[in-house]
Amino acid sequence: MIKKAQAIWKLIKDNASKYLMHYLIGVGLVCYVIGRLLIHYQFSESISELFLSLGKIILGTGFFTGLTKSSYYANFFQERIFNVLYNPGQHFSDFEIKSKWLSLTNYLLAKKVKKHHSTAAQIIYDRFLDPEHGYYYRNMVINYDITLEKDSNTLIIVQSMCMELVFNEDESEAVLQQKIVTDGRMDLVQLIIDDQKIEHDSNYIPSTENPNINIFEKTVINKDGSPIKIERSYRIKQSIVDEPYIISNYSKFIKGISVRYKAVNCKVTFRQTGIISNPGAPPNVIEENGGYTRVVLAAKEDLTLPGQGFILILSS
Repeated sequence: MIKKAQAIWKLIKDNASKYLMHYLIGVGLVCYVIGRLLIHYQFSESISELFLSLGKIILGTGFFTGLTKSSYYANFFQERIFNVLYNPGQHFSDFEIKSKWLSLTNYLLAKKVKKHHSTAAQIIYDRFLDPEHGYYYRNMVINYDITLEKDSNTLIIVQSMCMELVFNEDESEAVLQQKIVTDGRMDLVQLIIDDQKIEHDSNYIPSTENPNINIFEKTVINKDGSPIKIERSYRIKQSIVDEPYIISNYSKFIKGISVRYKAVNCKVTFRQTGIISNPGAPPNVIEENGGYTRVVLAAKEDLTLPGQGFILILSS
């Protein structure tokens, strides 16, 4: 008896689900017709209006139910929901996306840093997600040839850098900028962009505020969206007593970066600085032929984050 009742109930539910639109439209029409008849025969106005309103509501529900069951409706809303979650740029401006990202990050950080969560969220956004980061570096290799002179004080450092600059979408140009701080002297010896030697004197400017700061600045144009190969060479002269280190810190994402160094008459100790994604895993160190030591900060398919860098500690 119970199984029979369950089977009947299941049949009713299945039919209601399958023909719900038809039932609603039918009931709505009946209610509406009854309302019109009651008005025609001058029946109670309140009851007549009740049937008319009820008929309209049920008819509307029936048509909406039919729409939601259509393939067009399903595809339309599935596409919109998918894009909102996985491709929000099609529906929101950069400002709206930033606001939503900050709201989510504030919520996630609220239990971590309590009243400082909004400050922390803004710092994370400014450092890693600011749209002004219009490009990133790829396949960066930095070479250092370090020599301590016979006076046991003067360091001569030849630094060469080779990398690819990759534009983000819709970026027409990039301003390369590097701030160099030294108590000694640092000269830009050579600048090559896409295998073309560039006159670089105007791109290397001493700071008017601090004579120990030199600023390298060069605007690079995005011609066809292809990565741009950039090579730079510096000659640095400094005192091992006053400045026994070389510090490099980067404000951009770098996909693949290695540091190579070779020292004559002095020792070099390498340390990572800034945000280290995995402190428990030291970088890959390779002793090369020819006396160079190679430190792989990020393999070819890995990234370093803005604010990450390294320091070479020099000792006699």
